Amino acid sequence: MLARLSRALARRRLKAPAYAFLFEPGPRRALQDYSWIGGRLVLSVLDDLAPAFEILTPGDWRRERLGGVAAIGLAHSG
Repeated sequence: MLARLSRALARRRLKAPAYAFLFEPGPRRALQDYSWIGGRLVLSVLDDLAPAFEILTPGDWRRERLGGVAAIGLAHSG
């Protein structure tokens, strides 16, 4: 759960949820790492043991999947 304090307080005044769940693990899905790059949050995920990167844009937390990542081997976001 990641949120800026000022946004959290503003949402609380509006009675909107203060936090957003940005990752949900699964039986074969795990968060390996995360980093901020270019003002966006990059999640490094192991999905069925294959590396995947999800890029989230703050605000509406729009999610994009980064293509071109090798299915076998290592990939690092930072």
